[in-house]
Amino acid sequence: MNRTFALLLLLLLSREAPGQAYREARGQGRVSVEPQEGDQAGPASRLNEIVAVGQGRGLLTLATPTNGSQEWRYRTILLYPAETKLTGVSLSRSGTKLLLEFEGGRKVVDLSRPTYSISRADPEPPPSHRLLRQVFPTVQGNRLVVLDDLGAPHEGYEPVDDVLAAAAHDDGTILYATREGFLFLYDPARRLSSELGFKLPPGTPESAVRIVGGTEREPYRYLLALGDENKVRVVDPFGGASIAELGDMATAVIKANLILLGENETSGETLRELTGNLEDLLEMARLGVPRARGDLPSMEWTFFHVVPDVSLYAPVLELADQERVFPSSVGLWEKLRERLDVPASAVSGTEEVDAYLRAYLRLGDARKAECTLYERVSSYSGSWLIEYWIYYPFDVGGLEPHPHDSEHLFVEVDKLGGTVAALFGGAHGKYAPNNTYLILDDKGYPLELPLFAMVELGKHATAPDVNRDGVFTPGLDENYFKESAKVWGVRDAFGTKDTHFLLYDGSMMAPRRREHWLGLADAAMLFPAVALSPGQTVCKIESFRKEIESGRYDHPRSREAAETLKAHEDARDTRTMFKPWVFPRSFLRAGVGNDRDAGFGAVQVAYVRDLDQIRYLGMLPGRIALEASHAPLAEPRRLDVGVRYERLVSNLFGVYAGLHKGIEIADGDFRFQDGLWFSIGPMVEVPFWKTNFLFQAGAAFREDRSPIFEFRLAFGLYQPSRWFCGIEKDQKTPY
Repeated sequence: MNRTFALLLLLLLSREAPGQAYREARGQGRVSVEPQEGDQAGPASRLNEIVAVGQGRGLLTLATPTNGSQEWRYRTILLYPAETKLTGVSLSRSGTKLLLEFEGGRKVVDLSRPTYSISRADPEPPPSHRLLRQVFPTVQGNRLVVLDDLGAPHEGYEPVDDVLAAAAHDDGTILYATREGFLFLYDPARRLSSELGFKLPPGTPESAVRIVGGTEREPYRYLLALGDENKVRVVDPFGGASIAELGDMATAVIKANLILLGENETSGETLRELTGNLEDLLEMARLGVPRARGDLPSMEWTFFHVVPDVSLYAPVLELADQERVFPSSVGLWEKLRERLDVPASAVSGTEEVDAYLRAYLRLGDARKAECTLYERVSSYSGSWLIEYWIYYPFDVGGLEPHPHDSEHLFVEVDKLGGTVAALFGGAHGKYAPNNTYLILDDKGYPLELPLFAMVELGKHATAPDVNRDGVFTPGLDENYFKESAKVWGVRDAFGTKDTHFLLYDGSMMAPRRREHWLGLADAAMLFPAVALSPGQTVCKIESFRKEIESGRYDHPRSREAAETLKAHEDARDTRTMFKPWVFPRSFLRAGVGNDRDAGFGAVQVAYVRDLDQIRYLGMLPGRIALEASHAPLAEPRRLDVGVRYERLVSNLFGVYAGLHKGIEIADGDFRFQDGLWFSIGPMVEVPFWKTNFLFQAGAAFREDRSPIFEFRLAFGLYQPSRWFCGIEKDQKTPY
């Protein structure tokens, strides 16, 4: 009976609940990222930045290569009516908008919101966002027309006739080829077309030329793919040099995109295999198409490279009415020095900080004009991680106020449409769990741009505001933890009351009001549906790599500010944003305590796992620990084995109950002792420097013994890596 009981427990703990393993221990699936020039960091192969758009009868498919394989992850959109034939598709550089062209019309689709079908006849709903620099050059009937991100003719460009092909650079210029083979570069700032020295071969048909535009970060401005079915060259149109030679147009266009991204190592054979797998992708895409639509012909694929637009995901910050310190530039201290009411050399230490705080408060409304977000982007298979670092010159909360307060909000963005996959709001240091909202795999609801984030009064912890109501709601604005005791949220009275010891509840924060929002300086243009007054659209975005990692500042406090941001745990290693040592979902622990039978000190080990990680128990709160202890001085030698249920009732305190059985060891034989120990009591668990310390003290009962006092002191030995970034092929998205 005892052995059966133990085996059943081990079986339970070894099987994860369905869907729970989707992002646990994903270190092996993560792309290692090294910083590249500019703001973008990327993997060794830039194939992850490629998005293919397939157009077939009644179906659109977006696809991007998966990590470390020749397979594709895809997103399908139905077209109505089914016989709709597209004449062209163009994907915005951000990947969030798609221009569809068909005979007699066009429309721009917002891919950043849930999009399951597109009707040719019905108008698209108002977009969630604008792309202020995006232009779509389109060629229909030999006529070049440049459109804006709404699909309307752009007022900065005149139509051009007799055009064969065209593409846009992110600087707004247009490179186009005429049917006579001439190449022209149009500059909208000068409203002037300049002829290039390179010319297409005579009689080049439309099918034999593709122009690919670059971005400001790239080594080339434009590249051409020229050739026929058997040989296609990638050519620099400004010098005429042939950079690569491929066997077909599809692989040549992908190669051109990769070269523009600074990567020229992927072989043509690898690219041919990759494009060949698109037919397998089409077979998978068919599975999601209604049978009535019939068989699908092979798709025509167009390839693009995408770059995240960091202005789209920068949060609108919701501040408390009483907030005195606002997001700022690290260079603010030089300006404050000019406003000190005492000579800077006459004060030091806390007196100096107080003097600078007085100078800061005298700025009045100008404090908001200093609002700055520092962005850093890393690229992974299927997604980007965009970090927004927020610097507050002073923490003025009740508990340990100090200068230099670094906070952050991270956004994971899906490359297939630029949809939001996850949000991570920074809480306090190493000891409070971050406020995390997950969306993929049926975890959460799809989000629409712009994003909103609540800021804690004085202490400035950050939390997503998913439904934009200005109130933090566990389970809605944070859904990583199922137990409310593990949620930090927004605690405006942190440090002035004992809220940091208690279970979160809504009374811990004041509702955020619209008049205390802060957004980007161009937020009113980016998000027309969100009403922000001119005094609220003040924030700017700066590069974390340029201004923080590589910035040079004269004022010592500014240097300290940059070092504070760089030294943050999540800045040094973004994998720590889940803080696996804070409420670990599964871990090993070891400790010491008293032996119930012998009364001597005992060494104890345990494997602990949350119930929501165990199959069939996923809706239950708390966690289970399988334990074994040994008292080395006890005679006869013995072990104590059992199971313990533990439940936190706040972020520090909890209760436990356990069942344990003694085992005597004599002459190599094991014998279970009579009776079963039942224990119950309170517990305290404190995260500390990437581990967690546990103290339990209570009473233990056995039917043939008097109640005894028991205690244990333990610490976590190992916490498995939690989910990091990247989206795998089989993950579900609500978009």
